[in-house]
Amino acid sequence: MKDAVLLKIAGFVAGSVCLLNGGCGSSAPQIPRVNQVYVVYEVGHPGVIVGIVSRPGQAAECPYLLLLKAPAAGVAHTQQVGPGEGSFSDRNVEEKQRVTLDGCRLDIHYKVDFGTGTESLSLNDSSIDWSKGRVFLVEQTTGGPVYKQKNLSPSVLGTPTLDNDFAFKAAAEMSKQDAEIKQFLEGK
Repeated sequence: MKDAVLLKIAGFVAGSVCLLNGGCGSSAPQIPRVNQVYVVYEVGHPGVIVGIVSRPGQAAECPYLLLLKAPAAGVAHTQQVGPGEGSFSDRNVEEKQRVTLDGCRLDIHYKVDFGTGTESLSLNDSSIDWSKGRVFLVEQTTGGPVYKQKNLSPSVLGTPTLDNDFAFKAAAEMSKQDAEIKQFLEGK
């Protein structure tokens, strides 16, 4: 199954794009950083979008995880990740990213203020209430994505990395923790 993965990586580091498959370095950064990994599987396999943030002097963490229902068999499967927009300062990072899956647009807007510890996430301009969880089941529909927020935290996944294995681990671990996620990812 791992050989079937189509991987798109978009990264933001101090105003420049990370081009390495392994990410932008594994040591704790001295500047704020936000990365997002986009992993979309072939028809019949679920997809994963992993948000990754690195606070200055600390290891990377996963503030949110989006699990995507697999595309339907017999339907033309397409994916596109638009160029992200990002800004940063010594205490703030903001990134906007557009993902289009099978014609369904998903805009992700993540902001974090390292000074106050506040962060925000919006999906297609809908603000997310963090108290309801950080894991999302996202189904692409003709009217746009429909998502369900799960009261789980991706922190159980450990330190995230920009690679296929972490995305596979994320989907598998969340499936173990929640029967609805397992059914969703299996296409039931």
